[in-house]
Amino acid sequence: MNAISILVVEDDLSFALEMEMMISELGYRFLGNPKTSDDAFKAIAKEKPDLIIMDINIQGKIDGISVAEVIQARNIPIIFITSFKSSDYFERAKKILPAGYLVKPFHLLTLRGVIEKVLPDIPNTSINKEDEHNLLLKSSNTFYRVSFDDILYIQVDGNYCYFFMEEKKFVLKRSLKRVIDQINKGNKFVRIHRKYVIHKKYIKNFNAKSNTIHLNGIDIPVGRQYKNNVMNILKEI
Repeated sequence: MNAISILVVEDDLSFALEMEMMISELGYRFLGNPKTSDDAFKAIAKEKPDLIIMDINIQGKIDGISVAEVIQARNIPIIFITSFKSSDYFERAKKILPAGYLVKPFHLLTLRGVIEKVLPDIPNTSINKEDEHNLLLKSSNTFYRVSFDDILYIQVDGNYCYFFMEEKKFVLKRSLKRVIDQINKGNKFVRIHRKYVIHKKYIKNFNAKSNTIHLNGIDIPVGRQYKNNVMNILKEI
């Protein structure tokens, strides 16, 4: 599970350090701080960031907007930042369809709000996007890209789904149907109760007396109508 990675292209050292602290405090992974357009291209190619926060007025042969134009095909969301309230900059930036636009100075909560609006647009990370292997889940202030195979089981409580890993637990406000449509294209999960869905590979036992599966230190109930699902999987082991 990896936190979302962010590259900051900024030539003001003091502000770049402030950005690094804010990004770390929000629980994201700070990839570095290229200061020029040339360094930005190299860092983007090497680090493959999930998100770029780009100062418009950077050093180098071209400015931040032009850098964004060149890398558009990479489909990486970009948040532009600038210290100038210029309509010319805004109009140029708008043509690139940036994920966000911030004018310095801004506060931690402002940055957090803009980043969280961007997250569903990050390719192959959000539960709202087609992704055959991972989904995006949040624990405290940190977002993680979680592999389906790391999910032991899911517990449903109304419109909330709780995802249980070996050492972590995540909650997502989604209906079970939407979650299953996302994660079960490989037919790796099975319903064992109206409130529980379990990854097939973790079904190693079934207590017929208590109608439970013991997993990760707890007993998970198996509904009567789902017993055959469990027995069929045990026979395949």
